[in-house]
Amino acid sequence: MKKILLATAILGGTFITAQAQNKSNAWKQLSESALTQTGKNVFAKNYKPDAYLVYSLDENAMASMLQQAPSEKNVRASQSTFILTIPVSDGSMETFRVVEAPVMSPELQAKHPEIRAYAGQGITHPGSTIRFDMTPLGFHAMILSADRKTIYINPVDRENKYYIVFDRNHLSKEKSVFDCSMEAAIDQPFQGNAIANKNADDGKLRTYRLALCVTGEFSVASLNGAGGTDAQKKALVLADLTTDLVRANGIYEADFGVSMQFVTNETDLIYL
Repeated sequence: MKKILLATAILGGTFITAQAQNKSNAWKQLSESALTQTGKNVFAKNYKPDAYLVYSLDENAMASMLQQAPSEKNVRASQSTFILTIPVSDGSMETFRVVEAPVMSPELQAKHPEIRAYAGQGITHPGSTIRFDMTPLGFHAMILSADRKTIYINPVDRENKYYIVFDRNHLSKEKSVFDCSMEAAIDQPFQGNAIANKNADDGKLRTYRLALCVTGEFSVASLNGAGGTDAQKKALVLADLTTDLVRANGIYEADFGVSMQFVTNETDLIYL
């Protein structure tokens, strides 16, 4: 009897996982010509890497599915049972265990339920982590791995829900090369009895409140001609800032054990 129950449980868990993976595949790969067929230059106001893959995303389906993601307060990403399928730069699809990881204070998040941030741990590629957001400006993601270049997913056509997937190998190369001219003698072991200060390698994650003042010039560039009330415009700028902070937290949490969240009155600091 125990063996039967165990088998049922295993099969049931497998079915749930497979179902979650199938439901989360809202991506469809397209040819690069799909971008030119829109009749507009989608890179006129978007960054264009040297090489990229094109996908369309069912944003409504994605947003609906993400409502099922548990909070990072209740479960770590590595233990989440919510699984999402994401395209990567080699054309394959990878799965991640995902949790909601807000970058706003609880009060600010409650005022902007349309702006959501998430974190995930790789299943297909266990050494990978993902940070992404879903906002009125679309889906933005950054995938970090120790054994491959950082992968990015950015929207380029909001009307058709077209996205590009690329990695750091295909960022435009700088024309000039950095040359470190420091004296070799500087790179010598320190001789003395000084006591080193404690650093950020104690395994603790510290969360800081971030009050980010935004100039009118930044807001104009961020809005890209979008209209609406002042409150609606500030919400769009906040969505843009969220993408930046989500990606920054992905780096700071791994390297410094530091995470940041916008303060409750962040929109008061956004000038139009």
